[in-house]
Amino acid sequence: MGGTQPEARPNVANQVTRHFRLKPLSEAAAALLVAALEAQTGVVWCRFDSARGQLSLCYDATLCYLEQIEATLAAQHASVRDSGWQRMRRRYYRFVDQNLRDNAAHQPHCCSRAPTRR
Repeated sequence: MGGTQPEARPNVANQVTRHFRLKPLSEAAAALLVAALEAQTGVVWCRFDSARGQLSLCYDATLCYLEQIEATLAAQHASVRDSGWQRMRRRYYRFVDQNLRDNAAHQPHCCSRAPTRR
């Protein structure tokens, strides 16, 4: 037994697609960024459209956090454009991701049974 744990697999129900407008990047920097993001656990796919300066990625919100993605962007010297719209989108993305994580962790009760008596 090697002691290594199997890698967590993304759940289709928790996958989200996000789009970020980035400040200008060279083709080489964009390729490194895409490779670094695709190496993260939970990331399903990642694309960079250099004509629009848009990073698109799909990830499992229960395995990968938006903060991790932003940290990878910073580590690769890439940054999201600083506009009011982009800030609002990132706040909305954080809210939706947290909601998905909370819903995934919720243990539902069965409502077709009578409550147990104490």
